[in-house]
Amino acid sequence: MKITWLFIILLLLSNGCSKNKEILTGDIMGRIVIYNEDYSSPQDRSGVLVSLYKDTALLSTSFTDVRGMYLFENLEYGKYRIDIEKEGYVKTRGNSYIYHVGGYSPTLTDGAIFQIPSFNLTIDSVKVLTSVFEVKFYLKIDGDTLIPYYWYPLIGFCSNSPDVSKDNYLSMAGGLLSQRDFMTPVPAYGSLREFDSEFYALMSDSIYIRLYPLAFGQSYYYPFDKKALGKPSNVVSLKWQ
Repeated sequence: MKITWLFIILLLLSNGCSKNKEILTGDIMGRIVIYNEDYSSPQDRSGVLVSLYKDTALLSTSFTDVRGMYLFENLEYGKYRIDIEKEGYVKTRGNSYIYHVGGYSPTLTDGAIFQIPSFNLTIDSVKVLTSVFEVKFYLKIDGDTLIPYYWYPLIGFCSNSPDVSKDNYLSMAGGLLSQRDFMTPVPAYGSLREFDSEFYALMSDSIYIRLYPLAFGQSYYYPFDKKALGKPSNVVSLKWQ
């Protein structure tokens, strides 16, 4: 009788372990939203490559369907990370870590990608406002004065040399590219207000600046992906007086 009861207990424990193992696996799924240059979202959100990592190891890849949905099935519980890619687009900041507990309900993780600006910036004129520590630029966008959306984040790369670019600069500043300026009748302008500490060393000489629009989902205030920068403007020079 004792042997029989021992056998039953072991059988129940074995079934419990099998059930727990089944529950501790599950699916990871989510939706990736695509934002175009004008901040619209297309109906067809297919073709975004979603890569699934555990630690530094690539486990699997998947492409989104027309709804922007992706799915990874039968994954053990643990900490995962997804990366999302589409040519001409960049993802938002962050590592997209997923704490997957498994079970019958999937772990949901969404994301978004933003189109890299494709328009051309041409600076018509520049104005230095020393009282508020601001540089304002009046611009043409593809030869016109309108941009695809009301505003864009803007990055300015600064130097005492005219060959300044995103790869060759001494100082960097953040600001906005906007469609309207309420102080003057010029619809398109750029404004730089967030200067780093290196900018002060440039102020005693001619300052050369080149502007780049920055994709949405990125920001000057945080480390940004240089791939998110659009086309460069022409270079302008100014004196800080």
